[in-house]
Amino acid sequence: MCGIAGIIFGQERSVDVDAALTALAHRGPDGQGQTVVPIGSTNVWLGHTRLAIQDLTEAGAQPMASADGRWLITFNGEIYNHQDLRRDLTRTWRGHSDTETLVEAISQWGVEPTVRRLNGIFAFGVLDRVHNALYLVRDPFGVKPLYYAQTENGFGFASEIRSLSAMTKRRFGIDRESLSTFLSLRFVPSPNTLLEGLMRLPPGHILRRPVLENRPETMCYVEPSRKVFTGSLEDAIDGYQERVGTAVRRQLLSDVPVGVLLSGGIDSAVVAALAADAIGGANVHGVSLPSDYSTEHSKSDAADLARRIGARYRVVPVAGMVEAFVGPLGLTGLSNYLGPNAGDVSPQWLAPMQDQFDAVLYLGPMAAIHFERPKPWHCDEPALAERVRRANLQRPGLGDRVKSQCVQ
Repeated sequence: MCGIAGIIFGQERSVDVDAALTALAHRGPDGQGQTVVPIGSTNVWLGHTRLAIQDLTEAGAQPMASADGRWLITFNGEIYNHQDLRRDLTRTWRGHSDTETLVEAISQWGVEPTVRRLNGIFAFGVLDRVHNALYLVRDPFGVKPLYYAQTENGFGFASEIRSLSAMTKRRFGIDRESLSTFLSLRFVPSPNTLLEGLMRLPPGHILRRPVLENRPETMCYVEPSRKVFTGSLEDAIDGYQERVGTAVRRQLLSDVPVGVLLSGGIDSAVVAALAADAIGGANVHGVSLPSDYSTEHSKSDAADLARRIGARYRVVPVAGMVEAFVGPLGLTGLSNYLGPNAGDVSPQWLAPMQDQFDAVLYLGPMAAIHFERPKPWHCDEPALAERVRRANLQRPGLGDRVKSQCVQ
């Protein structure tokens, strides 16, 4: 979980890039980096806070430039198939980070062809210094957050709202229309958010913004699969096991200790068992986060599983975790999560308590959904129809945006 930020601003404008990085420090405790690129009378600033997972040396530091100097990237996430991609690239490598793989792939193939080949969870900004254009990209499921806004001080983006607000010196107020939508649908369809003037890049989308023109263009790069499985039950079982196993093995790629979040349920048990098969149980750090609502049964199941696969195991109570997270950050610590994608909440709540954990990279049940190139989320027709109906009652035309969020 790294933090990214950037802004296109006129040289006469006042922006606070140090405040932007400070607001992201909890996402990347292992280092910070920043670069300014002058383009005419305009500057492009990219910043990064690093949680080092692969290539712990300076070869993995960001922002990172491509070998030819054309591309400059700030990246948050993991590319699980980056070693496969390297075999198709004609490059002399400086290190072994997935960030380097990504920026060199973009250098050789371009932005859109590259992101279509990625298997992973990611959000990044990349500057094309030849055609003077900034690209923002978000993974197909929207696991990694990415916000942007056009303000009087410039066009900015960041992993978190408070960083974007600090950088642009704009305090975003409540968007009453989006609030009404949220109360009706229980989420705000992307690209809108609860805050006026603040946008969220939709999952599976690329935004291209010319540096010298306020003319952003957005496109969806995901192509939904409509292939129907026609094999037998045995074929399905074998295929599922092979794909989930591949997904878990890919996500074990790390230069730091790897752990598994254990709930006592089936999903986390499958991930933990496959991880132990791949790297040995002694190399798996199991952790449970029992709340006041956790049953003794679930706690004992998690401990029993860890014992069976030979994993190390620790229980870390979540009591006080919310206070530990929100306390130093204020209520803005929760501002990112009033929407459909709250996948970053748990890792951020754990950040203030990281000294209690034995591993840096933790897998959870969501590992199982990345066994192929991710597809947009699907919803059944009755559920979609009801959401569209409620949205159109709220505001004519809103249903079209809701419908665009899923593929039938």
